[in-house]
Amino acid sequence: MNWAVPLLLLSSTPPLIEVPLDDAKTVSVQICIKLPSLSEFRKAAIPALAQSMIVQTQTYPAPTLRAYASQTGEPLFAAVGPDCLRIGMSFPASQLPTALSMAASILMEPRFTEESLQQAISKTRRVVVDPWDAILRPEPPAPSRMSLEIVTDLYREFVRPGAVAVAVAGKFEPGAAKAAWEQKAFPWYSGRIQRVLEFPVLRASESRFPEAQGGELALPPVRLESPDAAALGAIAYLLGGGKSASLHRTLRQALGISYRQEALLWPESDSMRIRILWAGARGVSAQEASAEARKALIAAVEGWTEADLGRARASARAALSLGIGPNLFRAWIPGPQRGTSAEEAFLRAYWLLNSGNAEFERLLVERMDRIELLRAKELAKQWLESAIAVAHSP
Repeated sequence: MNWAVPLLLLSSTPPLIEVPLDDAKTVSVQICIKLPSLSEFRKAAIPALAQSMIVQTQTYPAPTLRAYASQTGEPLFAAVGPDCLRIGMSFPASQLPTALSMAASILMEPRFTEESLQQAISKTRRVVVDPWDAILRPEPPAPSRMSLEIVTDLYREFVRPGAVAVAVAGKFEPGAAKAAWEQKAFPWYSGRIQRVLEFPVLRASESRFPEAQGGELALPPVRLESPDAAALGAIAYLLGGGKSASLHRTLRQALGISYRQEALLWPESDSMRIRILWAGARGVSAQEASAEARKALIAAVEGWTEADLGRARASARAALSLGIGPNLFRAWIPGPQRGTSAEEAFLRAYWLLNSGNAEFERLLVERMDRIELLRAKELAKQWLESAIAVAHSP
């Protein structure tokens, strides 16, 4: 049995962003699909949808899709982040029209079959090798709990007007990609969406990676349009930007409650929050560790200096703008890195969907340079005091 997704409503063309690169030999097409806040089951099932979409389409059978999309040595891929689904492909620069046709076909006419679903499910199973990966991503649903109906309904629910943006980076004449894209037809599904049956979901840290025990302080979310959003990057790097930052000095050296610790910039559907994670080293309960960590970090914030803030700004700017050093922003695991045409393209599509401005990240970095030390301390203490403590233990 196979499901050809019915598309009933001719509607708007997804926005396309051009990133012309004169010295490139290829073109990279990146699709970003914005995800709303999800239940645990939907969050766990989305990777199966992502992988199913790139197996085959009504126009491109699986062998054709693979052959076209592997010409540059970079395979067609799908990835899922906290608030987005990403599909990426690379083509020789001379095949820009084909690349755009394939992207439109993947978006508008994926062909879901039992065989493609099983292929997709096999790609979502992974061996957890990183404790943050174990903590941050739910275990995929058991194959017996996935079905074509579920994948089709998730597709209809999330692939829709206003939730999709595309970016193209590579060697082409400015305006060429947009002109070709606007000639495509985008008939979006407009029928009734059946609510999928949901099942309980286990996190990988509870089932397959017992070593990933530890804790978390989840700071409150900050909406992207808030004036305080610019402080998130600086505060994240003040807390977790290397051995000179507060987490290493406090949780590891002073308290001895962790052997690994990090502060992540975590996106959540039109907002971001800082998530402080640690993997435990001392035999204390998660509740005790969280209380100690909160108290010690608030005290550490008082000791921040202008020099500390300057280092944090520089680290954030280097990572977010230049791809140098650790990138704490996690649009997906392990997080985007600057420096490649694919990443540049994806991030522009991502920020366009989430903030309305493809250059939002650059603006955020510029505004971060204007954050004053007293305001950074005030916000950090306020956010730490109201942070939610979470135990990550088997």
